Amino acid sequence: MNHFSFLPITFLCLTKVALAQTVAPATAPATPGQSVPAFAAIPKTLSPKTLSPKPLAKVAGFALSAQLRTRVENWNWFETPGFKDNDTFSGTQLRLNALKSGKRADFGLDLQEVFLSGVGTGTVAPAPQGALGFPGNYRAANGNQDGALSVKQGFVRWKEFAGRGSSVRLGRFEFNDGAETVSKDPTLNWLKQQRVSQRLIGTFGFSQVGRSFDGAQLVLNPAGGNFTAVAARPTEGVFQLNANDNIDSVRFAYGAYTKPFSAGEARLFGLIYKDARQAPQSVKSDNRPAAIRALDSEEIRIYTLGANFLKTLDTRAGKTDFLAWGALQGGDWGALNHKANAFALEAGYQPKTSRLHHWFRAGYFRSSGDSNPNDGTHGTFFSVLPTPRVYARFPFFNQMNSQDLFAQWMVRPSAKLALRAEAHKLNLTSGSDLWYSGGGAFQDNSFGVSGRPANGHRDLATLLDISADYALSAQTSVGLYLGQANGGQVISQSYPQGNNGHLAFVEISHKF
Repeated sequence: MNHFSFLPITFLCLTKVALAQTVAPATAPATPGQSVPAFAAIPKTLSPKTLSPKPLAKVAGFALSAQLRTRVENWNWFETPGFKDNDTFSGTQLRLNALKSGKRADFGLDLQEVFLSGVGTGTVAPAPQGALGFPGNYRAANGNQDGALSVKQGFVRWKEFAGRGSSVRLGRFEFNDGAETVSKDPTLNWLKQQRVSQRLIGTFGFSQVGRSFDGAQLVLNPAGGNFTAVAARPTEGVFQLNANDNIDSVRFAYGAYTKPFSAGEARLFGLIYKDARQAPQSVKSDNRPAAIRALDSEEIRIYTLGANFLKTLDTRAGKTDFLAWGALQGGDWGALNHKANAFALEAGYQPKTSRLHHWFRAGYFRSSGDSNPNDGTHGTFFSVLPTPRVYARFPFFNQMNSQDLFAQWMVRPSAKLALRAEAHKLNLTSGSDLWYSGGGAFQDNSFGVSGRPANGHRDLATLLDISADYALSAQTSVGLYLGQANGGQVISQSYPQGNNGHLAFVEISHKF
């Protein structure tokens, strides 16, 4: 079906939502409803100057706001003879939000229309090559369908029932773990948004469709901290254009307590995840033989317990930041026991002597992999429902069976321009496991994570990238990205004819 007919209607409404996630007292509201530009969320000292526009209108007490986001992407995937491994397409996201905010209750409705153009055929190859980047993911999920309209959010939120900042939200909403609160320090906010949030639960906002959650959210603020709990099912979406239904067989319960302290904060979190989808519609992705996995219809039940710590140190010479994040997992991976872990250690420095507001950062991430497919234990860390691109700006990999040694450099040459460059040395933790990609469940009929064989190798790739974010006005921004992956022996196992690839895109976002 051609969805050009929707565009004039939605364009009049154009789209973007500012549904504020409840946070601890004395903080600015977070906006999980917004589709954040690819290079946004940089601290005030590094980001272009942008202002939130006033609502388009008010109707019956509802404030209307809107946003248009258009992106043209070129995926030059690893060489796959006989298939379209170099594909350029565009995606447009239109969103309209209506929010009625009262003293004791809020009511929100967010509609989203997505249109894809130019997604190539021949972008899905047989295993182990599989989907050749996002074009293949969109093609596999939608066939020839090019657009759809969906209810992105629809909720009621009761406020202040148990003290300042408390709330209960019921319905469909967006949620990102690790971003429960907003700090007065822009450096801490950037670290939370870009280096902590969405490691386990995320909206996958980089994709044109994204995901929401159907369920309940509780927010309390005891003893100067913040307690947030969510119990929900994820919606379909991400790559699938039809995103009105949730995934009945997938659900989770999440809780986190965040405590701020002088120039920092700490968070303790727990997550229970259940996936009852069964083969052959949804086959688990792991290093067992395909025939065995196809017969495993047991549920996935994963229990995750973790914590993170953020700290900044301000001196006359500059500002130093430290980050630690870690998680332990146990439970059942279908017919297997599940035991896994992951951690991240990072540090950064912002010299005060530079007029360009440089920020230098480096870090290391490691998640466990499975070393033996025959021992009855699944040892691969499972990212659950993350947003992979926050931590993989060229998302040909994710945080499963992964090691990432990286350096970042950010600079703001002017008030409207922010630049960012990164270098990553990527390895697999276990060569007996797989090279994984994907962000978790997004439909009933596929697992949501793919795996390609490593055949004993661990060298995945070296990734170099650069991005620019420019504010044309208070309402309009443009972003550019270029990432180059120089593949190692792991990628050569699936793509022996050529193991290098790149991703490039330009994105324009306008708020109304």
